[in-house]
Order: sequence, then structure tokens, then C-alpha cells
Amino acid sequence: MDEKILELLQKMNNNITEMKQDINDLKIGQVETNNRLDNMDKRFDSIENRLDSMEKKQDILYNQAIATAENITEIREDLGDVQVTTTCNLNDLKELKKLKSVK
Repeated sequence: MDEKILELLQKMNNNITEMKQDINDLKIGQVETNNRLDNMDKRFDSIENRLDSMEKKQDILYNQAIATAENITEIREDLGDVQVTTTCNLNDLKELKKLKSVK
């Protein structure tokens, strides 16, 4: 009977040792999983930062495009003014020539 008790105790000890090992394996697995999750979180943060950077660049390009379009419009208006002024000056010169020829 003592032998059976010893045998049962030995089995229990073996089971406890296996359970401890399983618990350690689970803890190691949990640490590895947490590390993987942390790495994934860092990657997502990196992607998010890149997207933010791209959005800022897009906003800058959009604003530059608007400024360029406004500059083009101003240049067109200035060219129109120059054409009008040139035409007026030419007309004035023609009138002056007519006046000179009349005298």
C-alpha cells in the first residue's frame, strides 16, 4: 500500500512538473504574442505616420496648385491690361500722327 501511495505521489509530482512546464510555455507564448503585438502596433504607427506625412504633402501640393492657378490668372489679367494699354498707346500715336499731318 505504501508503494501505491508512493507511486501515486510520484505521478502527481510528474503531473505537477508537467503543469509547471505548460504554464511556463504559456507564459513564454504570451510574452512572444505580446512582443508580436507590440511590433505590429509599431508598424501600424509607422504606417499612420507615413499617411499623415503624405496627407500633409498633398495639402501643400494642393495649396501650391491653387497659388499657381491664381498667379496664372493674375498674369493673364496683367497681359490683358498690357494689351489694352499697348492698343491705347498705338491709337494715341496714330492720332498724334494725324494731328501732325493736319498741321
